Amino acid sequence: MAKPSYTQDCIQQAAYTSVTLQLKTFHAATACSKRCIESLEESSKVQRDKETFTNEKKHLLRPTNEFDQSIHSRALEACFIQLKLSSRSILAYACSIQAHGYPATAFFRNKADGLQGIGGLLHNFLKDFGPCLIKKYEPKAIVVFSAHWESRPGWPISVTDYGKDQPLLYDYYGFPPECYEAKWHSNGSSEISDQVIECLTKAGIEARKTTTKEPRGQDGRKGPSSGLDHGVFIPFMIMFPEGKNTTFSIPIVQVSMDGSLDPFENYKLGQSLSLLRKQGILVLCGGLTVHNLEDFREFSQHTASESVKTFDDSIIPAALENDSYKRLKNLVNLTETPGFRRAHPRADHFAPIWVAAGAGDGEGETRILCDLHGCKTIAFGVL
Repeated sequence: MAKPSYTQDCIQQAAYTSVTLQLKTFHAATACSKRCIESLEESSKVQRDKETFTNEKKHLLRPTNEFDQSIHSRALEACFIQLKLSSRSILAYACSIQAHGYPATAFFRNKADGLQGIGGLLHNFLKDFGPCLIKKYEPKAIVVFSAHWESRPGWPISVTDYGKDQPLLYDYYGFPPECYEAKWHSNGSSEISDQVIECLTKAGIEARKTTTKEPRGQDGRKGPSSGLDHGVFIPFMIMFPEGKNTTFSIPIVQVSMDGSLDPFENYKLGQSLSLLRKQGILVLCGGLTVHNLEDFREFSQHTASESVKTFDDSIIPAALENDSYKRLKNLVNLTETPGFRRAHPRADHFAPIWVAAGAGDGEGETRILCDLHGCKTIAFGVL
C-alpha cells in the first residue's frame, strides 16, 4: 500500500475544531478549509445551517480540500472571535499544547506522517494558536503544567519562582546539538507564584516554591538543573516566537503535577487553581493523548493499532460532557479501555487532561480546538 501523501495527511488528520457561535440551539465548528471560511463569510461569520452538522459530530468539521495555511489562520482566528472567550475563561491544553510535541516539532522538517515537525499539522496549529490565544485573552500571566514535571507522591507540589530570564531544562537525549542550544526567554513572577501557593494551600494541598538554585531532581524527577522543561518551551517557542529573540512579555509560572498520577488528585490540583481564571490568568496543561515510546507506530493514525485509535477518538465525547462530575468520571473511565495502556504505558502524558478538567470546573463548557491523532487540544471552562 502506498504511503499517504502529505496532502492526504492534511485532509485526513487536520481538524481545528469547535467554535461556539452565538446561537443557543447548536454548536458550529470551524476548520482549516475554504468551505468553512466561505460559509462563515456568507453568513456574516455568525449564522450556520443546522443541517450542516449531524447530532453525533456537531462539534467536529474536517476539511475536504488541500491544506491552506492562510485559510487555516483565518479559520482559527474566526474560532476565537466566535467563541467570545473572556479573560475569566480557562483555556486548558489537555495533552496536545497541547500536544506539547517533541524537539522535532520546533527544529526539524518531518513529513513522515505530516503531523509533527516544522510544517506539520501540529506545528502549524501551534503557530497560529498562540497569537490567537494572546489576542483574545490578553492574560496577565500563564500558569502551566507539563507532563514532564511531577512531584513525588506525598511530597509538596512545586511552583517555580525563577525570576528574570528563566532557564530551560533540556530534558531529552539523543538529539542534534541545536536542540540543546535553543533559547526562549521569559520571566517568572513571585506575585503569581504566591497566588498559586495560596490557592493550593486553601484547598489543603501542600505546596512550596522552587528557585533556580534547586535542581529539578529534588522534587522527584531526575535532572541536571532547574528550568522550564521541554513540555513548556518547545510548544511556547512555536506559539510565542517573540521569546526566541526578546523576552516574552507575559510572566510564566510552572507547577508540578501530583506524581501519583491519580486522576482524582490531579483533578483536585487543577480545581484548586480554577479561581485564577477570574484574575486574568491562563492555566495551560501540556501532554499528549498518545505517548508510547515503546512503539512509535501508535503516534500515527496510519499505523496505530485499532485499540489506540478507538481510545484516542473516545476522548472527544468523554471531554464534551457538560456535567463536571460525569466528565471526570468519563475521563477516568478512559483508563480502563483496552487502548489506554497501549497509548500510555505510563499515565504521565495523559494526566494533564485531569488537571485541565479540574481547572475548568464549575462554570462554562468544553470545546475541542484540535482533533489531531494523539494531539488533542481541549478548552475547559468556556463561558
